[in-house]
Amino acid sequence: MSYYRMACLGCRVNQYDAAAAQTALEQLGYTRTQGAADIGLVFTCTVTAEARRKSLQALRGMAKKCGAVIACGCLAQQEGAALLDVSGVGLVVGNQGRDWAALLTMERPHSAVGPFAADCPFEETPVSGTFAGRTRAYVKVQEGCNRHCAYCAVPSVRGPERSRGVDGIRRECRALARAGVLEVTLTGIQLSSYGSQWSGSLAQALRAAADSGIPRLRIGSLEADGIDEAMVAALADIPALCHHFHLPLQTADEGVQATMGRTCGARQVGRAIELLRGAFPQAEFTADVLLGFPGESDEAARRTLDFCREHALMGLHAFGFSPRPGTVAYDMPGRVPQGDIDERVRQAIALEAELSAKASQRWAGKAAQVLFEEAKDGIAQGHTRENLLVERAGVAPGTLMDIIIE
Repeated sequence: MSYYRMACLGCRVNQYDAAAAQTALEQLGYTRTQGAADIGLVFTCTVTAEARRKSLQALRGMAKKCGAVIACGCLAQQEGAALLDVSGVGLVVGNQGRDWAALLTMERPHSAVGPFAADCPFEETPVSGTFAGRTRAYVKVQEGCNRHCAYCAVPSVRGPERSRGVDGIRRECRALARAGVLEVTLTGIQLSSYGSQWSGSLAQALRAAADSGIPRLRIGSLEADGIDEAMVAALADIPALCHHFHLPLQTADEGVQATMGRTCGARQVGRAIELLRGAFPQAEFTADVLLGFPGESDEAARRTLDFCREHALMGLHAFGFSPRPGTVAYDMPGRVPQGDIDERVRQAIALEAELSAKASQRWAGKAAQVLFEEAKDGIAQGHTRENLLVERAGVAPGTLMDIIIE
């Protein structure tokens, strides 16, 4: 019997890709273990310098426990054969061409990373069995990004925008429903652009997922400039949709937005929140913010945090600027001192705690539907449709329950 170990860093798309690799390996006769293994796969991330450091650390750690290490994911796509210099790494696999039956028989050391074609198709890497026994699962419906923001390496490591066909989405969601999954999150790099290759829409992907009968559907991060009246009306026609929306803001300062090369800014995010709250009055919102971008002043950073407070977000994900090779911002002048970046991130973390507390206060005494996902010491934890974390004693994981929040 052959054994494998697996580690995954980074975003939901990377987590889905890891689950797809697990499916493929187990179909090839491999068994996952926490002990010594024949091969070890590490799905790496390169979105920040810290993510790169942790990915390299994970590769070296995996080499101590496995006969051979396979570097996968975004750092693998970015650095390719250079990762073969990391002790123990014998195979480098990027974000396309993931035929595991062929990859595992390649002579090593070997890098299977190549450039993306402009018209490369969505690569079907379905997941089956990996999410069995769980209440929640991810389904990747879109890949790649065409935006090329100045700070972001994602377009170079994920390739151009491409979308999964609705038949594949429907088929995978039905399999998840049969496995007992109660909530599916549709994920991708640029979900707002789903179906743009054939004049489709994200609502089509959601309707295909809803055909499975899964009671709750979520959507990952949405760029606000893709949200208009027609999209909101289509979303409102999908009863299973959960009313939590994550909108990348990055900055609320127009000058910094322009330097970042972002076409979507605070004005579009504010408009999207207005439209979505009109259709979903109890909806909750979270956002990404990027602090310390070259040229950002203290006033510009405050403007970003003030926007999050003024729009009553439920929370935010704050990141400090990290120069990534191959991006426009890598050599950009006006670099903010690291100490200032760290202080701005600390302020954002404090604001996140404030926003979360206010969201809890807003919901006190209100009715909500909760999917309880796990339990420890008799206390179950789960999330409302609006993504608030709820605790309750004496509830079994996998229970979908209407409650009054205390």
